[in-house]
Amino acid sequence: MPGNHLRIATVVERPVYEAIHCLANRDGVSLPEKVRALILDALEFTENAALEALVNARRRSSARSHSLSKVRRRLKIG
Repeated sequence: MPGNHLRIATVVERPVYEAIHCLANRDGVSLPEKVRALILDALEFTENAALEALVNARRRSSARSHSLSKVRRRLKIG
């Protein structure tokens, strides 16, 4: 029975592979689990950077707030 998770195949350079392999061993998780965690961390970092950019733009602006639709457009979500 197929699982609910989608798969992504990618190719990385040997140093990247070895670094991820070392991190997985250090944390006692499988290589796919570590790659998934790193991707989730990168997505969170990207989202935080976009939110910080909105905050900084708001600080420079005289506008009181941003509409939800503007925030979603800026973050390219929903």
